[in-house]
Amino acid sequence: MAKKSTVKSKSHKVSPNAKKTVMESSSDGKTSLGKKILIGFVVVIVLFLIMFSAQLDEYTFEHEVTIAAPEDKIFNQVNDLHDWVAWSPWEKSDPAVSLTYDGKALGVGSVCHWRSTAIGSEANMVITESVKNDHISMLIDIFTPAYGRNNFLFSFEPKGADTLVKWRVTGPNSFDDKISRMFGGGDKTLDKNIQTGLEQLKALFQPTDKT
Repeated sequence: MAKKSTVKSKSHKVSPNAKKTVMESSSDGKTSLGKKILIGFVVVIVLFLIMFSAQLDEYTFEHEVTIAAPEDKIFNQVNDLHDWVAWSPWEKSDPAVSLTYDGKALGVGSVCHWRSTAIGSEANMVITESVKNDHISMLIDIFTPAYGRNNFLFSFEPKGADTLVKWRVTGPNSFDDKISRMFGGGDKTLDKNIQTGLEQLKALFQPTDKT
């Protein structure tokens, strides 16, 4: 009777040192990846801080327009807050806007308070400086939808029979404003309103022009 031959398979044992090497390699890989993520995070934070610190504490918008009219007529139109309803970008955007006046009739000390339900805004405007046919400065406090303070400066420069009118707006850059401007945001509505206001002011003196 033939004997059955049995072959025992030899099991390959992994040495403790080999296991340790594999585990250390895996651990090193995870540590390396973790370090890269941490370094990337730090770089992003540093870049954010650099961009944030580069933002100015005050923003400025300025637009200009040349109007075929003498500077004294245009100056008088801006110097009397009662006349703003004819060209202001805010009053014209809401025909039902509530307007109240206080202080002097025109010039320094003249005050206009307006409330608009349509655009959900309330503000107070006062003329702080007025130099005949040269420039007018104003202080604007916005109460809703959020509080803010702006400064307006109108300047009038004769150009022959025409007048170059510039409207500059300045105000403080809040924390949110700085972050918004870092990503291409900012108060684009205000910037657009300034341009629109000048175009409408020009239309008063040049009604046949489209701009």
